[in-house]
Amino acid sequence: FHADIEERMEKFWVIYRRDHEGRLFRGPYLRIHQLLAQVFVPSWTAKTAFRVALRDWNHDTKHYSCRLHDGTPYLDIVTYFDSLFELVDIWIDTIELRDYIAKLDEMYAKLTQRLKDAGISVPKPTALELETEGKGTGGGLAHDPSQVRTISRFSKDFTPRPMSDDLLGDDDMMSDESESL
Repeated sequence: FHADIEERMEKFWVIYRRDHEGRLFRGPYLRIHQLLAQVFVPSWTAKTAFRVALRDWNHDTKHYSCRLHDGTPYLDIVTYFDSLFELVDIWIDTIELRDYIAKLDEMYAKLTQRLKDAGISVPKPTALELETEGKGTGGGLAHDPSQVRTISRFSKDFTPRPMSDDLLGDDDMMSDESESL
């Protein structure tokens, strides 16, 4: 990816709660992605947005994800960037870099506002460093996830809060029904 696109996608990545090895699992993905779905279609109910987020998780983990030894899917920074770029690409009519940057900036502003409106603290990165080892891709992120190391530090005010039940949806929404973005 272009460095300006990577820089913007990093801002999204920092929002998600990940484990100590930088792996993004289903629960944190769905919590944020549900609100992201409503960025694209604000009229969607929480239930519809949850279903779309679940469908996207199923798609992303089928096509992009890594797996734990027990088969549990997760996204790392490289696979997350691939899935986020695919989502942005759906909503852009051109191949112009400035249009992708503008869409990512718009999405981020709207998502962070939704998070704040929902009473969820938005992490503010004090540093996000990406290092590649080996050949990589010539200055960008390496395509091999084992070649990427992410270090993320948050400011003191980052306190993840659980989403309310109406935002998370209930158990009957765990089906894989799909609705288009």
